[in-house]
Amino acid sequence: MKWWGVGSALLMIVGGIGPWVTVGGTTIANGTEKDGVFLIALGLIAGGLLVWRGGAAKWPAIVALSVAVLAVVISIADLGSVSGDSIAAALADPGWGLYLDLVASISLVAATAVLLIKSRSTAAAAPAA
Repeated sequence: MKWWGVGSALLMIVGGIGPWVTVGGTTIANGTEKDGVFLIALGLIAGGLLVWRGGAAKWPAIVALSVAVLAVVISIADLGSVSGDSIAAALADPGWGLYLDLVASISLVAATAVLLIKSRSTAAAAPAA
């Protein structure tokens, strides 16, 4: 589960660098020109916490889960702003980077949630000292 989360965090970083807004197949804004910078930072934080996570410490996974939820919210908000009701939005399409960030963020939420549930069930199954 740890490496699923790390892979999702890496994909968030790739999506943050990729195109976020296109018009007619031409990129007019990369993620680094928008909130992709935040998603790159969130991906680095979550991935770093999951790699570093040692022993039975749950707090790194809890922080990574919180970061992932924030990344989902940012991705959905940006997707909504690109696909809005304005005339410019009628011409613009979300780029693959924005879609990748959304999917990778959702995957990171799932990975960290499963990691926390698994660590909780493992702790419950361990005999008391």
